[in-house]
Amino acid sequence: MGKKRTSKARTGAVDPDELLALEEEDEFAKELAAAEEIKREQALSRTIDSTGNGDFLDGDVDKDEDEEALQPRPREFINNQKGLMQMLGQIESENGSRPWPETMNVCQFPLLLNDVHDDLARETAFYRVALAGIKEARARLVQYQVPYKRPEDFFCDMLKSDDHMARVKDRLLFEQKKMTAVEERRKQQENRKFSKALKSHKAKEKTEDKKKTLEAVNQWKKDRAQRGGGQGLLEDDDGFDRVLAGRSPGGRFGAGAAGRGEGGGRHDNSRRLSKDKKYGFGGPKRKLKQADTKSLNDFSTFNPKKGKTFGSKGGRGGKKGGGGAKKGGNRPGKTTRQKMRSKR
Repeated sequence: MGKKRTSKARTGAVDPDELLALEEEDEFAKELAAAEEIKREQALSRTIDSTGNGDFLDGDVDKDEDEEALQPRPREFINNQKGLMQMLGQIESENGSRPWPETMNVCQFPLLLNDVHDDLARETAFYRVALAGIKEARARLVQYQVPYKRPEDFFCDMLKSDDHMARVKDRLLFEQKKMTAVEERRKQQENRKFSKALKSHKAKEKTEDKKKTLEAVNQWKKDRAQRGGGQGLLEDDDGFDRVLAGRSPGGRFGAGAAGRGEGGGRHDNSRRLSKDKKYGFGGPKRKLKQADTKSLNDFSTFNPKKGKTFGSKGGRGGKKGGGGAKKGGNRPGKTTRQKMRSKR
C-alpha cells in the first residue's frame, strides 16, 4: 500500500487532505503494532517469572512442571498485631480531642467470652455488646441534643419513581384481571360440561321413558287382543289410562285391583273413604266427570222417587211443576233455625 500511495503522491493524482489522512493512518498502524509487541513481551516475561527460568522456550520443560507452574500459589496471611495496635493508638490520638457527635465512638464495652469456639455463647456476647453500645449511644445523643428519630412530617423519596410504581401497579392489576378471567373461563367450561352432561342424561331418560311407554302400549295391545277387545259395555274398561299413567293394566298394588279401595290396594278406614269421596285421590284427573260404561250401568245410587218434576203439585203457588216441595209445613224462621243450630 505504501508504494501505491507514494507513486500516486509523486504523480500528483492525490489530494493533499487525502495524503494527510493516509499519513495519520500509517502512524496509527505503527503505534498499534508497537503496543501489541509490548503486550507480547509482558506476557512472555510473566510466563518466565512463573516458571522460574526460560528453558521452556527450548521445549525441554516436562508436562508435570507445566502443571505445577499453572497451579495458583497459596496466599500468605500476616497478623501484624504490633502494627495494628500502633495504628489504633494513632487513630485514638487523632480523634481524642474531637467531640463525641463527630466520632460516635461506643467501643468501650469488653467482649466477655470464655470459650471462643462456643457458637451460641459467642453470638450472645455479640448481641450484648451491640445492645450496650446502642443504649450508650442513645443516652449520649440525648445529652448532646442530637436528633436520632425521624420527624413525623418527614417524607423520604422512594427508591422508585412514581411512573415506575404506576407501571408496577398497572402490571399487578393486569395480572389480577388475567387470573380472574382465567378463573371465569374455567368455571364457564365446567358449567358447559355439566349442562351438556345433564342434557344428555335428560335425553337418555326421555328416550328410556318413551321406550317403556311403547313397550307397555304394545303389551296392552297384545293383552287386549287376547281378551277379545272388550265386546260388552262392562268390558270396555281396558286399562289404557293406567298404562299411560305408568301402571300395569291389572294394577300396581295387586292383580285385578283397578284402584284404591277396590279390593287389593290397602284397607281404608271410614274417614279415609269419606275424604276420598269428597276430594278425590291422586292419579289422572282428565275425563274424571265424564260418564263411562261402568257409571252408566251402575244404578246403586238411583232413587226413582227423587227428581220428579212433571205432574206434581206443590212448590211455589201450589201449581204443577213447582219443584216437588212437601205439602204442608212451613219453613221455620231465622231465629228458630239459629236456636236449632245452637242445640246441636
